[in-house]
Amino acid sequence: MSHRSQSDEGVRKMANLARSTVRLPWTLGLWGVQLTTHLLDPRRPTRETAASLDALSEIAKQPLEGPLENLRRAGDHLQSGLIDSAADLVSGLGAGKGREPRKAIEEAWGVLGRSWDLFVGGRGDKR
Repeated sequence: MSHRSQSDEGVRKMANLARSTVRLPWTLGLWGVQLTTHLLDPRRPTRETAASLDALSEIAKQPLEGPLENLRRAGDHLQSGLIDSAADLVSGLGAGKGREPRKAIEEAWGVLGRSWDLFVGGRGDKR
């Protein structure tokens, strides 16, 4: 292969990489718009949208390892725990039952601590 051919091949590889790099955020942005419209449509089951998000998360986490996987698990644990605590707090206040606000806040702080443990050492709950 001549020097010119090798150079052309390198340019083609870089162009392919650039297209793929631009394609991903574009596609994810459009997908996010579609999911948002699905969430706003009361006729569409929420579980379908949640299942779609979960499927993408499963695919996206596969190549992560080491500290990045620890960070992903810690973030997942933190977000899930805080959302669960907020939902418990809101449902408890709305129904006049359930946990008192102080308990929900204490549990949220516990989630934060366990998430930190996951991040720094990969220990704890493996969601």
